[in-house]
Amino acid sequence: MVSIPVETGVKDDLCRLADERGISVDTVVRELLARARCDERFAKLRKAMESNPPDDSYVAELRDWESEAWG
Repeated sequence: MVSIPVETGVKDDLCRLADERGISVDTVVRELLARARCDERFAKLRKAMESNPPDDSYVAELRDWESEAWG
């Protein structure tokens, strides 16, 4: 176990959140880290998708699949 210096308000907020959820502060921090990592992965995916948008044939096929022709 280690000590991580944080402002008192941050520590209080972490403790309050842990108490409200009935979990440890360690678990709160782990969940926040997991969420941050997930957010980073999705941001990278969004950036990759924006830099390589679908071509016209993909859009046409998507419209076909979403049309009433398959209904």
